[in-house]
Amino acid sequence: MSPLARIANDFYPTGQALIHELLKQVKISGKILECCSGDGAIASLFPGCITNDFHPLVGHEPTFKLDACNLDSWQAWQGIDWVVTNPPFSLAPSILPLALENARVGVAVLLRLSYLEPCANRAQWLQKSADSLSHLIIFNPRPRFRADTRGNDNVTVAWYVWQHGHQGGTKHTYVHGWCKGGKS
Repeated sequence: MSPLARIANDFYPTGQALIHELLKQVKISGKILECCSGDGAIASLFPGCITNDFHPLVGHEPTFKLDACNLDSWQAWQGIDWVVTNPPFSLAPSILPLALENARVGVAVLLRLSYLEPCANRAQWLQKSADSLSHLIIFNPRPRFRADTRGNDNVTVAWYVWQHGHQGGTKHTYVHGWCKGGKS
């Protein structure tokens, strides 16, 4: 069996059930930015959420169409309290430092659990930001991000939540049975 091709622009949609589990664990309020808004699923749960996507999808018109990897883009989003996003995994090492630097309260990002691996492109930042990692919300069963596969994708994901001023270590939450009937 050959591996599946990557989806264009790394668009792996975020199921509403995943977002609801985040909101059970973390209070997110104020001015919110979804900097990689895709189809708008995350933003739809936050009234007034500012949306952005460099590669917007048909049916979703983001507030901005800027590159979230570019510091200049973040100047357009000043005064953001929270960034909540499911970014393309390959761009996360560029986006996360900018998000945490520019969000006044915190950042919640859905990523593969393997993002914790101290690879060359993120090891230094992960170490530097470790004290502000307040929550790691890990899902079982694995969510299904692709409609062209049977079962779940072969990757474990988690919400990573960084909050400015956080002290006391990272709260690890293991969410079992979060989706009904195996659908995310």
